[in-house]
This record gives sequence, C-alpha cells and structure tokens, in this order.
Amino acid sequence: MSGTTLTMWFEITSRGTSGDQVMDILYSWRADKEQLMQRIAQLEEKIPQLNVDLAQASMNAYNSESNVVKLTARIAELEAASRWIPVEERLPEEDSALNPEDCAFRFTGNSSEVYLCDFMCMYVLKDDQRAYKGIVPYNFETGCWELLYEGELIEATVICWQPLPPPPEAQS
Repeated sequence: MSGTTLTMWFEITSRGTSGDQVMDILYSWRADKEQLMQRIAQLEEKIPQLNVDLAQASMNAYNSESNVVKLTARIAELEAASRWIPVEERLPEEDSALNPEDCAFRFTGNSSEVYLCDFMCMYVLKDDQRAYKGIVPYNFETGCWELLYEGELIEATVICWQPLPPPPEAQS
C-alpha cells in the first residue's frame, strides 16, 4: 500500500480496517519517509556546488551584459564613423582629424595651386541624373568640391560625403 495518502487513511479507518492493514499502511509510510529523507540528503549535498555554479553564472551574465554594452557602443561609434554625411547637414572642416595623406597642395584646372583634401563622395553630373561614387577633392578656401576629369574641372553636385578610411597598416 505504498503511497497511501492522508485522505486514503481517513477512508480506511472510517470503514473499520483491520490492525494488520493499518500496520501495512504505517510501514509503507515509514518506507516512503526513509526514501524521501535519503533524497533530501542527496539534494542537500548538491547545494554548495549549486551555489558555486549560481555565482559563476551570475558573473558570466554580468560580464556578458557588460560586453553587450561595450560592443553596442563600439557599433554605434563605427556606424557614425562610416556614415554618409549629406552636404545639407554639413561640409568638411579642415582639422587635425584629417588624414595627411588625403590632403595636399595641388594644381587645379586653372593652374593655380590650392590645398585640397580627398573625400569619398556620392555625386551627380550636370547632364546625367545617375549618382556616382568616387573620391572628390574638397577646396577649403572656396568651400567647393573640385571634380576633375582629364585635367578639366567638371560640373557635378555632391550629394553626400565621408572621410576616407585610414590607409592599411604596413605589415612587417
């Protein structure tokens, strides 16, 4: 009669169960109690290791969350650095952040030497409504883009721009 519940016990005693049957029930409860006590002892032995595992999992979760925050910030930084900047928003500014290899004094179409810096641009030619992408010099003195084709200044409307990426590092 293993597994007898308290409700079953009340039913058995109310219908006049014999003493042997009652003893069987009590014995089964004692066996159940001993099995449950053994199981409780086994589970209690696992508690210290589970506490260690929980502490480690908490640290891993904290580190993961910290990494997610750092990586999210880095992604936002990279997206901002590689974002196309509409000319309506702003034009390039001459500052120390420009890569010196992208800037130089050059002769333009009218043979005068000006300081120009190259930027990656999206532009539209005067007689062609398709957008093109390419490197276009910007003249900080005049505030104009100077798109040259075979040495001649051509009319183009720059739509958006972004600084050129830094050159690759030399591998030794």
